[in-house]
Parts: sequence; structure tokens; C-alpha cells
Amino acid sequence: MLIAIRTDSSSVIGIGHVSRTLTLAQRLRTRGCDVVFCVQNLSGSIHAQIEQAGFRLMFLASLEKELCLSCLQELSPDLVLLDHYGIDSADEQFLKEHLDVPLVAYDDTYQQHAVDCVINHNMYAEPSAYSGKIPEDALCLCGMPYAALRDEFIPYVKAEELSLHQGRVLVTMGGADPQHVTPIIMQALLKEDTRPVDVVIGSAYQCGQDIKDIASEHPARFTVHEHVQRLAPLMETAEIVIAGAGVTSLEIACVGRAMILGQLAENQCYVADYMRHHSLAVVVEDVLSQASWQQAFENIQQDIHAFSKRCAVFAKQWSPSVLPKALIRLACRTVALRPARTEDCRLWFDLANDPLVRQGSFCSDEITWDEHQQWFAGSLANPKRCLLALISNKVFLGQVRFDEQGNDDAVIGISLSPLLRGCGMAAQVLRMAVAQGPQRRILAEIKENNTASIRAFLAAGFSEYSSDATKKVYQYDNRR
Repeated sequence: MLIAIRTDSSSVIGIGHVSRTLTLAQRLRTRGCDVVFCVQNLSGSIHAQIEQAGFRLMFLASLEKELCLSCLQELSPDLVLLDHYGIDSADEQFLKEHLDVPLVAYDDTYQQHAVDCVINHNMYAEPSAYSGKIPEDALCLCGMPYAALRDEFIPYVKAEELSLHQGRVLVTMGGADPQHVTPIIMQALLKEDTRPVDVVIGSAYQCGQDIKDIASEHPARFTVHEHVQRLAPLMETAEIVIAGAGVTSLEIACVGRAMILGQLAENQCYVADYMRHHSLAVVVEDVLSQASWQQAFENIQQDIHAFSKRCAVFAKQWSPSVLPKALIRLACRTVALRPARTEDCRLWFDLANDPLVRQGSFCSDEITWDEHQQWFAGSLANPKRCLLALISNKVFLGQVRFDEQGNDDAVIGISLSPLLRGCGMAAQVLRMAVAQGPQRRILAEIKENNTASIRAFLAAGFSEYSSDATKKVYQYDNRR
């Protein structure tokens, strides 16, 4: 399955769009997707990070929708993800009219969209706010559960206890800091406190030298960090984190740290308001005012631990697998079952030897290619065996097998590709298979400890028929 992402980064627009889609791309890849980034070659971009992560880049000469369309038509993806403030609803409508694939748009500020799905992973997001702004049948993936946070934050969310540190402050204002806010914060901290401060210089900072100059004048107070690959360890060692009111605020919440958030852009007002209203952060609106930062630092010190605990509880709602699964379900909205063909032999073989497929089988030994070729050819020629391939946009997603018995029964078997596992589609596939299957009583033999398969068959309308020490048998009356 191929997913195309249209996004950009630069010293002007920042790196947030690319950062979050890159994290999402990595999660999609672990599930078996191929991801390509369509970008402009802008000054201050982080294309190197995309390439270092092993993803392909397609360069566009401008933001013109016709160039974007041409690139996407060349790629022929199964789903297109747009994360770009320069692409409006008219551009989306143009792409939708020329592409027969699901269009998905990231959105942070309740804009008008002409897509099949909108993602707003901000904590304040409400589907009702998109009423009249997106097509009636479009999906709304709203709230923190759909955030694309980096893997480094997963252990903190899963931790049963909050680990608190004392004494340090971390300042990290994103990848660009176009307003040069970081030096202002450093000057404010010099007047307000004596704690040691870690300062992160983003890859597209234009004020890096100013930051270094202040740090060199006060080496006992400031430690400068450049080319930071993992922020979580720096957050963990801090007691207070100062950042922009963007996705970084969610990352800070995962680590469970008290935070001061600067509203660095107009679109961050929703996050800032939400965090302030729920007492999750102290917010600075006038980010160019040194006095405002000093006051915020005074305010948060009144109850640092309470802020930290509220953030840690809030972050528990996030799960890294929710968004990738939702997008895969959307890309597979046109799944169908067709009879197996001779050229499907290798597809069946690869799926049959998948570790989880072998684990769920009653015979878990690995299958050799010669054995499989003989079995597959015999199965296609066997009038009492029916093999069905699960397909979406020509992508092989799994298989269903029916074996007719001597009585009035048929035994069903199903295997889904890693791409679909855990996406909640097994029951749907089973219902499709039964509708196309033999008009007999259908039996499913499942290992007793295979709870995922048992749940899927029950959801598809099967009922328990019998059981013993090694397996359970479920039945569905398909006699019509």
C-alpha cells in the first residue's frame, strides 16, 4: 500500500508539519505501508531527516495544484495525506475531482475542507466544530488519541508512576523560532531564577548565535543543545519545560512536566486556551515581552507538582497505533474478495509463513516453497476448496479459505496481512466471506488462546459450537 504525503518545511513556516507526518510515516511503515513525501525545496527544510529515515522524496517546483496533481498521478497512491496551510479547500476539490483515492487533510483551526477525512489531533478538537465545513460523509479524527507523537514518548505514557525531577528548566521553541523568542526567555530567566537551564537550538533557527552568546556569558546557567534527535530525555531531567503551544505541549504532557507555553502563532490560540482552561499549563500570549515570561515563571512555581500530575493523567488517553489504523481502514474502504489465481501463489506463501499466521495455525512449522506450490496448485484444482483473495486497490490484504466437508458443513480459515491486523476489519471481512461462501453450516476451528480471532468470529455472527483442551469451534448457519 502506497501513501503519498504532501507537506513542506522551511525556516519561515517551521518544521512541525514535516515532523508530525514523518512520525506518522514511520508508524505506517511498520505496518507494511510504503510512504512517499511530496515537497518543495525550500530554505531551512528538513528533507535530510526524511531521507535519513529511509523515505523517498518527490520535489515540486511550486505550490501550484497542477504540479501536485501531476506528481500524485505519477505515484498512483492508495491514499493522499495533505499537511499544508498553503493548500485550501479549492485545491483539495481540484485534487479530489482528478484522483480516485481517499484524501486526508491535517487541520488545526477548523478550516473548510473538501476531503474524505480530517485529522485534528489537538486536545481541544471537537467533531461538531466541523459541521458544515467538511463533506457530510467525511471522517473526523479529533483529539489527542490521534496525535502523531514520537516513539520516544511511549514509555512515559505507559509508566504507572510519575517520575519527578527537581531543579532544571528546559527551553525548546520548535524547529524554527522565527520570532526569536528564545533569547527573550533566557534574559527573563536570568532575572527571575537561578536554576540551570537547557536550551535547544532547532535546525532552522536564525537566532542561534544570539542564544550561544547569552549562554557563553552565563556558562553556569545555560547549556545549549544542537542537533537534538530525542527531546524526551531532556524533558525528563527538567522540572519545568518552556515551549510553544503546538504539538510539543502534548509531548511534555506525556513526560508529565509542568509547562509554560508561548502562543507563537495565531493557530496556537486553541491549544493555549485549552491548556490554560484545564490548568495544564501557564500561557504567555505576548511572547516578545520579557516581563510576561518572568510573570509566567513566577506563576508556575506556585504549584509545579500539581501541574505535572494533571499533565501525566491527561496524556494517558494517547495511543500510538490509533491514527495509523484509522488511515489504513480508510485506504481499504473498497475491500473486496475475489477467487484466487495462479499468479497469487507467492502472495499466499508469504502470508502463510508470517510469524503470527504460523503461531495461530494448528501446525506452526514453516512451510517450504515446494510444499506450498504443490498445495496451492492442488487447492485451485480442488472443487471442494474455495480460496478467496482480499483485495483493495490491487493490494493483497489477506485470504479466506473454505473446505467443504462430506456432510453439510464447510470449514473456514482466514489470514490477514500485517497491514490490517488490529484495524478492526476482521469481522467485516468474515461477513463478506460468508456472503460469498458455500450455503452450508460454516465451522471455524480456533486455538483456545487466540482471543483476537475469537472476538472477530463472534462479532461476525458466529456462535460457539464446541471446545476441547486445544481448540474452540464456532458455527454460522449459512444455509439459505
